[in-house]
Amino acid sequence: MIIPDTSTSALLVIDMQERLINAMTDADKCLARAKILLQGASLLGLDIIVTEQYPKGLGCTSEYLRNVINVKKTPIIEKTSFSCFGSPEFSAEVKRKLRKSLFICGIESHVCVLQTVIDANNAGYNVFVISDAVTSRKKDDLDRALELMQKNGADVISTETMLFMLMGSSRHPQFKKISELIK
Repeated sequence: MIIPDTSTSALLVIDMQERLINAMTDADKCLARAKILLQGASLLGLDIIVTEQYPKGLGCTSEYLRNVINVKKTPIIEKTSFSCFGSPEFSAEVKRKLRKSLFICGIESHVCVLQTVIDANNAGYNVFVISDAVTSRKKDDLDRALELMQKNGADVISTETMLFMLMGSSRHPQFKKISELIK
């Protein structure tokens, strides 16, 4: 495993939509961790990409998360394919940003997240799945998805691990603010 840095990494938030999230296992915990990820990524200057699966039918990204997304800097990409890489707009955005590492959170872990992780790994990205910020309707689906993602080359880490990994040191200028986020 390589330790990524913010200049070569992006946070991908997959399909955290109003009409989907409430049906998920531990939805509140997943949303809270995703919010911390978004806030931390912003503090660290990390690129953020948000996707929405068929928003006409499933609604837009949770208002709880939209409140911390800088819509001027963060693309929100609509898609109908389960893998984000099935969206030409998403693929072009990731390629344009020239990122090597993707930190991934979202729902559902055994469908859109899993297929995106496999495609990202196959495309040569260093993939990090944020285990406390992904979920599914059923816990068993979540558990099997995390196993499959790891078997397919993803590193499975927590929100806190990601943020401290990207800071690298307690001397990082954002250390105090990041530490406050995760308390």
